[in-house]
Amino acid sequence: MKTDARDARSLARAVYWGSYSEVMPLSEEDEAYRDYIRMRDDRNDELKRAKQHLLSFLLRRGKQYQGKNYWTRMHMGWLKKIEFRNPVDQLTFKEYLNEVTRLMDAIELLDAKIEEFSQNERYAENVSKLRCFAGIDTHSAMVMVTEIGDYSRFPSAETFASYLGLTPGERSSGKSAIKTGITKAGNAHCRRILCESANSLAKSNPYKKSKRLLSRQKGMDPDVIAYADRGTSRIKKKFFHLKENGKQTNVAKAACARELACFVWGMITGHYDSESAAS
Repeated sequence: MKTDARDARSLARAVYWGSYSEVMPLSEEDEAYRDYIRMRDDRNDELKRAKQHLLSFLLRRGKQYQGKNYWTRMHMGWLKKIEFRNPVDQLTFKEYLNEVTRLMDAIELLDAKIEEFSQNERYAENVSKLRCFAGIDTHSAMVMVTEIGDYSRFPSAETFASYLGLTPGERSSGKSAIKTGITKAGNAHCRRILCESANSLAKSNPYKKSKRLLSRQKGMDPDVIAYADRGTSRIKKKFFHLKENGKQTNVAKAACARELACFVWGMITGHYDSESAAS
């Protein structure tokens, strides 16, 4: 939508009346924690590529795992038993496997450090609240806290979702207006984390809380737990409703991520009973 003239008038009024609202930028400490978490996610991307390289090599050599799931304890045990007659193939395989195990060990240590960071007084409360949602654990919560910083700069849940690029775009000309996919503007890191969290949440058991979720909610404010459960239930229903109506899986995931972003805004800002936090 073309809003240049409207935005100019709005800015002029704000300058004249001095009606700007104060926003706290990220401190150097916040940026340090943020960059550490980004580094961890970079290592995770490297791990994904290393795993793909290993599986591609095995497939070229006719070695295919017959089990159900990859990278489980059984799968890792199967990998360690593989041997090749050609010594060069064996050396190549060992290098691929060593790279995978090295990155897995490194990420485990990084996650432990992020868990330690989450106990910091400046993050502990918000991280504990966000972990009450199914699909959001310490890492995802720390991303949302360290990347965004001051949530009060967003007057509503809709503006927060728009900032993350999770709202539909529009191409307008005259009286013609065409809706597009999500804009993908704003913070791509948060958008990806929310999409992953929403996907995990939507596919969780709709009738029973997991033991991990129950342990995360233990000792929390009942209002916080009720709000998180309301968000979880709503997002699950939305996912299945969209799928039943023929929407593509990625479209349903994006819609659920947008819904989750609204609930995250409501949780951090304390709008537990606000309708705008669930719109």
